[in-house]
Amino acid sequence: MAASFSCRLQGSLYALSPALRSCSRLSLALTHRCCHGAPPSSLYAHAREGYSHKPELDMDRVCAEPEAVVRNVERRKGELRGEDVWRIVELWKKLQATKAEISALEEHKKVISQTVKELVSKHEKKTLATLPQYSDARLGGREVRRRLSELRPEESDLEEEFYRRALRLPNDTHPDTPEGDESQARVLELVGHKPEFDFKPKGHVELGENLGLIRQRHLSHISGHRSYYLRGAGTRLQVALQNFTLDKLLHKGFIPLTVPDILKGAVFEGCGMQPHAHRSQVYALDPSRSPDLNLAGTGEVGIAGFFMDHAVRSSDLPVRSVCSSTCYRAETDTGRETWGLYRVHHFNKVEMFAVTADETGQESAEMLDEFVSLQKELFSELELHFRVLDMPTQELGAPAYRKFDIEAWMPGRDSYGEISSGSNCTDYQSRRLNILYEKENGFLRYAHTVNATACAIPRMIISLLETHQTREGAVLVPKALQPYFGAERIEKPTYGPLKYIGPNQQHKHVTQLGHARCFTCTRLPPPRARAAHIPLSSRLRSRSVNMRTASVLLLLAAMEVSCRPLSSSSLKEAKVECIIQQTLSGDDAQDECVPQLAEELQEIQRHHGLLQELQELAEHETKRERDDEDEGYEDEEDEGYNREDEDEEEEFGERDDEEEGERDDEEEGERDEEEEEEEGGRAEEEEGEAQDEEEVTEQTEEDEEVHELMKEAQKKNSETEDEEQGRRQQVEKLVEKEEEKEVQSTPTAEAPEEELRTSEEPGDQKRSEDSSTPSTETQTQSHRVEQSETEAPSAEKTEQKREMEKASDEATRQFEREKEERHEEEEEKEEQDEGEELLDIESQLRKVASELRALRRG
Repeated sequence: MAASFSCRLQGSLYALSPALRSCSRLSLALTHRCCHGAPPSSLYAHAREGYSHKPELDMDRVCAEPEAVVRNVERRKGELRGEDVWRIVELWKKLQATKAEISALEEHKKVISQTVKELVSKHEKKTLATLPQYSDARLGGREVRRRLSELRPEESDLEEEFYRRALRLPNDTHPDTPEGDESQARVLELVGHKPEFDFKPKGHVELGENLGLIRQRHLSHISGHRSYYLRGAGTRLQVALQNFTLDKLLHKGFIPLTVPDILKGAVFEGCGMQPHAHRSQVYALDPSRSPDLNLAGTGEVGIAGFFMDHAVRSSDLPVRSVCSSTCYRAETDTGRETWGLYRVHHFNKVEMFAVTADETGQESAEMLDEFVSLQKELFSELELHFRVLDMPTQELGAPAYRKFDIEAWMPGRDSYGEISSGSNCTDYQSRRLNILYEKENGFLRYAHTVNATACAIPRMIISLLETHQTREGAVLVPKALQPYFGAERIEKPTYGPLKYIGPNQQHKHVTQLGHARCFTCTRLPPPRARAAHIPLSSRLRSRSVNMRTASVLLLLAAMEVSCRPLSSSSLKEAKVECIIQQTLSGDDAQDECVPQLAEELQEIQRHHGLLQELQELAEHETKRERDDEDEGYEDEEDEGYNREDEDEEEEFGERDDEEEGERDDEEEGERDEEEEEEEGGRAEEEEGEAQDEEEVTEQTEEDEEVHELMKEAQKKNSETEDEEQGRRQQVEKLVEKEEEKEVQSTPTAEAPEEELRTSEEPGDQKRSEDSSTPSTETQTQSHRVEQSETEAPSAEKTEQKREMEKASDEATRQFEREKEERHEEEEEKEEQDEGEELLDIESQLRKVASELRALRRG
């Protein structure tokens, strides 16, 4: 009763007087001293820094019945022993005696202070020194202050040691709880029947891998041991279980919560866990960067932290909460369940948590029974066979007053496995985390807390896969879960599993990019194939390989006809090559099965991929040269701006030089260390350089072939340009001749008679030459014609010029049409030739594939 009254009084003062909180925080800011025999207490340090009140442990009962507490500690499985209880009681008594003495001295100090004030008010300052009462009061005050300065550090040391030990005391134990270890658990109820199979049931790992649900192999270098991936239907199953469970609990009146995964050590310790203990199951973050932060191993810690240092209205009790969170556990006991999903370092879980009143003492017990009933309802709808256990004393843990576990039958394990648990913690957690409820009269009282697992995803997946498996290897989805999962069966997916190609295997598949081994063969591909990791397309600045070649390679991968490394010339083909090699497995694959395959593919690549890339490159280079000529004037304008930028860079460069001088002094020491490390690795680099030189030589040979092909492509392009230039010159000559005729046919009125005669038509000149004696009439007629032409209107001249321009344009368009028709005919011919070649190759490949299958059957 005294402890309860003290709690109520302290809670009321905390709510009414913020000034008292600041004063107590100052008095608690003392030097941290370590004590031996117990790990550090995060909860006590949290309270000493003023973030919370100090835990109000029920020490009246411990001191009143120490023998019963000793028996309870001995029955539990923990680090505390009977002698630790006596030491805790001793520390508590010393602490109370020290606090009582300090309290008495504080009262005596107040009396002395009051006496001194009265003497000062009644007497003058000169006469005070002669008064014996004044001298005795001052001496008494000095003695009190001296004694308080001795007792306060002693009180701090006693308090710290007390809390370090007392906070590890376990909760009381229900009288009906079995005594002993796990083997002494009492079976309270069996629900459902064991599934019967007409075949040998498989384990969840084998089922999950065959169905593409689970991946746990080759993860040690990615996420460490006891890790896993869920994929495809495995991820859908996890989400379905979470939603199914949450919907059920929300209809029961639960309030959903989203909780943090990273919490202070004080919250863990307040829940009865020891994050700093040896072989703790709690993951701790780097203390140098995140002091006293840990990863939550259960949603219970996050929900308890939500209610920490808060009071709930009594009218709202009981408060039922539910959360779905990711849990992290170290699982230091690595000798148990090292494979599979039963014990893993991270998993998702749906957790139930309740805060109840403590009026009759039965509220929390009734809430635990309600949680167990909900668990049985959930697992029954999932069509599982399970049993309910009353757990013995050594399996309770520190906070539980009573604990029920539910174990489901797992056919693949041929045994029961725990899938959930529920614990009644009474006021154990609320006293440490300061969780109270406010009664109608305003008094505060410690609440009770209850927690239980609603759905632990990995173990639930184990139970469902192993219970509902079929002979064909599929898994039937329970009817209650089908609306959330979206299907009635879990079957093998259409996509195939990944094939491991890492270094940790007997036969290496890929040692580096493009440097491939056959899956079953031990010798390396030829040097030209080893140099294929340098993509040709990147050297030619091309976009990708010819799509026809890629299609043929993918056809080979689908037909599973090759295990021979190909001589690729692009990164894309190298990836396809890996696909081809991964399609074969087993000892029956032979390296010499298709000797002509690599040559055929290389020929396809040469004709249909590389030549086209070279032609595109030549066109790209021609276009780029023209663009450079057009953009030449822009470079001249940019020179002025560049000069200004250079001046500014020189100014900033001087400042940077000063800063770099200081940095160089700091980096000299680091360079010395790096040089020592480099000397150790020079020998390895020299060996690598020798190999690189060989590859460069091989690459140079390929480059020479590429340059020859480039020259051929450029030669073809130049011939095409010459033909086009010749046609343009012909058109220009025709236009020039027509313009000359127009100029000659339009002389001025003052031109001499000889110039008029030169403008005559060729037929007139011929007739005049043939006639030996030209008549006067003929000359007169020609003169009249010339005079009429001279007087022709200017409109006819303009019309003639337009007709000439139209004729020139028509000739140009005709030339372009002929060029396009020739180009289309060439493309159609090339496509026809390529199609015929591909059909021939496809028929040959199918023939080779059939021969390979026949060899394998033989």
